[in-house]
Amino acid sequence: MHDLVQLKGTLKTAGSPFRPGPAQLPAGSVLSAEKVSRLRDELTAVNAFFQKNTLGFTPLVDVRYASLIPKSKRISKLFFWKQIPVSRRITGARLSEDTSNPVHIITYSLPEEAIRQALGYLAQLTLAIQTTFHGVITSEDMQRIAQGSQSTGSSLAKSLFMSIVRDIYFIDSFALPHRSVSMAGNVHIITLYQTGYSFDETKERLGFQHEQFLHLDDSTWVLDSRQLRLLMHTAPYLIAMEVKDWNSLSSPFGESEGERRKRSFPYPSNEPTIGVIDTPFDSNAYFSQWVESHDCLELASIEDEDRRHGTEVTSLIVDGPGLNPELDDGCGHFRVRHFGVCKANGFSSSAIIHHVTRIIAENPDIKVWNISLGSDREIERNSMSPEASILDELQTKYDVIFVIAGTNIPPRKPLTTMIGAPADSLNSLVVGAVDAQGKVPSYSRRGPVLGFFTKPDVCAIGGDRTTPIQVYNPMTDSIEKQSGTSFAAPWITRKLAYLIHVIGLTREAAKALLIDAAGGWNPPEGTYKQYLGHGVVPQRIEQVLQCRNDEIRFIINGVASSYETYAYTIPVPSTKGMFPYIARFTLCYTPHCSRLQGIDYPDTECNLKFGRMNGTSIESIDTNRQGDPLPLPIPEKDARSLFRKWDNVKHYVEACNPRKRAKKLYSPMWGFSIKKYERLDGTYHALPFSLVCTLKALDGRDRYDEFVKHCEASAWFTHTIDIQAMLGVYHEAQEELHFDES
Repeated sequence: MHDLVQLKGTLKTAGSPFRPGPAQLPAGSVLSAEKVSRLRDELTAVNAFFQKNTLGFTPLVDVRYASLIPKSKRISKLFFWKQIPVSRRITGARLSEDTSNPVHIITYSLPEEAIRQALGYLAQLTLAIQTTFHGVITSEDMQRIAQGSQSTGSSLAKSLFMSIVRDIYFIDSFALPHRSVSMAGNVHIITLYQTGYSFDETKERLGFQHEQFLHLDDSTWVLDSRQLRLLMHTAPYLIAMEVKDWNSLSSPFGESEGERRKRSFPYPSNEPTIGVIDTPFDSNAYFSQWVESHDCLELASIEDEDRRHGTEVTSLIVDGPGLNPELDDGCGHFRVRHFGVCKANGFSSSAIIHHVTRIIAENPDIKVWNISLGSDREIERNSMSPEASILDELQTKYDVIFVIAGTNIPPRKPLTTMIGAPADSLNSLVVGAVDAQGKVPSYSRRGPVLGFFTKPDVCAIGGDRTTPIQVYNPMTDSIEKQSGTSFAAPWITRKLAYLIHVIGLTREAAKALLIDAAGGWNPPEGTYKQYLGHGVVPQRIEQVLQCRNDEIRFIINGVASSYETYAYTIPVPSTKGMFPYIARFTLCYTPHCSRLQGIDYPDTECNLKFGRMNGTSIESIDTNRQGDPLPLPIPEKDARSLFRKWDNVKHYVEACNPRKRAKKLYSPMWGFSIKKYERLDGTYHALPFSLVCTLKALDGRDRYDEFVKHCEASAWFTHTIDIQAMLGVYHEAQEELHFDES
């Protein structure tokens, strides 16, 4: 086995070379005056509604596009007003109900002046198409206008005219926002479209000034059924999304009888500390000296049953290998700072959000947090849950990472049940479960999230009724047999904490390594991927950090601060003018996210190309051509499905089969390029990333040492991650020094 190679060097950056040309229509397409006139009538109706409305909110317009639409083809000029980019006017995005061919529906918050201006543009455009272009303007007409050989027949400036034509071409309809809301249940978490007003101002305008209820922020309110009916009567168009409160915990599956646990257990020394957010901890547990416990609930309200789940989860983080010797991961013991935020039943997710926000802010030294709590209810199709969005915000703000259990199927629910909040958190590492044979157990729930993002991310053994996980039950002071995603997550939490605290990796690097190791050369596909994510993480930590003798595995960390971050000089050994490898890569980064953008949740996209250098271009192993000057752009739907556009995890594996042949050598170098795109204009973030690459020799030869030598000769600093050496460094760094004062 070979150690992981960490490559360090100066990564180069470049700004975007592309400058937009004149707006054009797709080849062979047309725009009719009839369509423009219809759209003007629809926008007029929306404007008339808000003119009659006495509440005084900024008008909201639903724009239904004709397809899944990339940022470059969304409205750019029609709603442009007072130098504010139109993308900053977006306050929500969702997919249509047609799951077979979904299209974007984007909600814009527009001043009345912007709508009146747009209506004027549409009137002039209708007249020009009718009189100058005989009722239909074609892509050929647009080309002639750009060349100066065709008049627009309008008083609008040529560039503005062409931009509005293109804006309108991709639009299907305008409408007043309307969302169906379920009145079932007693507690409802409602998110309003941004109104530009504070919580108190919005309450007053709606006539809610005497109503008392929780709010998570200015736009997210926790209402009872009567208050929701009042809102639906007063301003239903303000409702962007609705989710139910958790009410109940996603329950594990277990047996109460077990073996009495011996009391002997070592005392902690300098082991890393992991944060656990769960039900309260029982301080009578045999390993309690390893746990710093904090109850966020009234002590008088806590019963013995309330301490069971949290103590069971923490028992695995502290002493998982002791309780389950056959699952020893090589990570040792961990200390835990445990926060009891809820009872076993009948708790509120809104209350948990308040607790978690405070806990993370007050414990900045904890970098890895385990949350084995979750909702019985399924996630929403078009919106991220409030719980998940808060966790994503905390991760970008405090440089932490959450490991979240993928939730279990509630009683009497179908096997196709979607995961529950907060397991839809994009930046967290969400963990599903498998049984001892690596198969999907009966309690597993599935992804994806927002119809696209892979969740769970990875899986670990969570047991089943024939081969359960053994945990410590404080109610019986014994070892108990359990199963569920609650008990799969701690095994990943332990590995993640080991990689970050003992090996010294960043959270992005640790996450990338776990996902890469889980996928291997035969990642799950189709329906299995919905349950397993990228695959099952190997049991031993050595299997995460090391590779086989016929493989070369390296990791590069960096920060994407410009449009492009790249390196073209990775010297890969060749033979007889060929590269005899198949390859895989995993890229992880932690983007800022915007819940009010709906399905367009992450703010940043990193487009990755990795492969052989051919001059100054990269022959990417996944044939990615995004960003290339192609005659035809890649449709948004294909870019998402094939190249995971907007996904914060890019994982690709070349097929491993006997038909694979060595790759042609254009130069002795391989390279990678990461191009960063921001969804919201004017918002730019320096984005840390980690890229893990693995090359597997088709001829079975060991070229590891040759690769390391070539890298050192090519101005790369190489650092091999030796587990035992890093463990020694960690213990030395944690030793307390005592100085002789004599």
